[in-house]
Amino acid sequence: MLDKVDLPPMKRLPKEWHELLEECFELTVIIRNYQTVVRNMTSEASKSMSAIEAGRVFVYSFYTWVFYQDAVIEHTKTVISLASKIYGAPKGTANQLKKRYHKEANALKKDTEEKRNAVVHGGGFISRALTEDQWWDRNVAIGILPGYLLDEFVYAERGRRLHLGHYDEIMSMGPQGFLDEITNLLHNFEQEIVAPS
Repeated sequence: MLDKVDLPPMKRLPKEWHELLEECFELTVIIRNYQTVVRNMTSEASKSMSAIEAGRVFVYSFYTWVFYQDAVIEHTKTVISLASKIYGAPKGTANQLKKRYHKEANALKKDTEEKRNAVVHGGGFISRALTEDQWWDRNVAIGILPGYLLDEFVYAERGRRLHLGHYDEIMSMGPQGFLDEITNLLHNFEQEIVAPS
């Protein structure tokens, strides 16, 4: 770690720049966490695990992925807001750009809203899948407990699919496409805010 050096006030960055740099750093941390969670849902990450353990990691990572994707969008909007404040440009221009780019970021959020709501408010994917496949009807009748059902059928099945690479293509395309959209959004914003026409 670098030694702390007290700079005189005239050599320090203004508070607004500290806020922007801190938020850019936080956005980078969130993106790296998002990438780690996505990587956990690939056959490569699970090859040394049992099917049940791999399934548990997959389900945990899937639920976590939804939150990180939402966090990437929210942190992106904060970066846009802070940069707009710094680059005030002609009066009103920065605010118009901020509103437009927030709207674009919110459009990306709509794609994850249904998944996020299911995880947060109930009606999650696993329980819904069990209902659709009529697992409740069969297993309640013969007394199979939810924990056993979860380990032996849900986790083990997800783990087997994970080991076979069933999710690899989805995990390489979908999440990277999302990050590409975030990158493009921030790049376009930067071009407009730094060098307005």
